[in-house]
Amino acid sequence: MAKKRLKNTTNPARIKTITPEELSATPLFFDFRYNFLRCESMKKLGFTNLLKDENEFAKMSFELYSKTIPTIQKAWDARKMGQKAYFPHTHEILRDRVSKVMEIANKLHNDEIVDKYSSLWQIGTNQSIRLICIRIDNIMYPLFIDYHHQLYPDIKYNQKDLSKYNFCPYQSYS
Repeated sequence: MAKKRLKNTTNPARIKTITPEELSATPLFFDFRYNFLRCESMKKLGFTNLLKDENEFAKMSFELYSKTIPTIQKAWDARKMGQKAYFPHTHEILRDRVSKVMEIANKLHNDEIVDKYSSLWQIGTNQSIRLICIRIDNIMYPLFIDYHHQLYPDIKYNQKDLSKYNFCPYQSYS
C-alpha cells in the first residue's frame, strides 16, 4: 500500500520575521532557562515551596501559564507607567526581603544565579501563585515559585499546615 502524500500548504512568504527594533518594543518577555520548579523546605528561613500533591501542582501550573504570565505580559506597559493598583502583587521585592529571596534562590540554584546587583521581582495577579524573578530590562528570569505566599504573608491566606507537604515537580518528573 502506497503512502498518501500530503500537500504542503505552508507559504513561507506569510511567515513574519521579528526585527530587533520590534523585539525591543515588546513590553515583557519571560526567559525560562533556570529550573524555577525546584522545591525545598527551608525551615530556618520559614519558607517552603513544596506542594501537597500532583493535583495541586497541576492547578498551580494552569494558573501560572494560562492566567498570571499572559495577564502580566499584556498589561506590563500600564504597570510600568506606575499604575500600582492595577496589579498590587507585581512589584520589585522590598529591601527588607531581598536577603531572604537571595538566600532561597541561591540555595535552590547552588549559588549560581543571584547576586547583590540583581533586580528581584514578585509577579502575581490575584490571591494565587507568586513567581519570583530576576528582571533585566524587559526580560523576567523566573527563579522560584512562592506557592504559599510566605515572602509576603497575610494572616487571612497563610493558615495551611505546610509541614506535611512533600511534592516537588522538579524531583518527581526529572
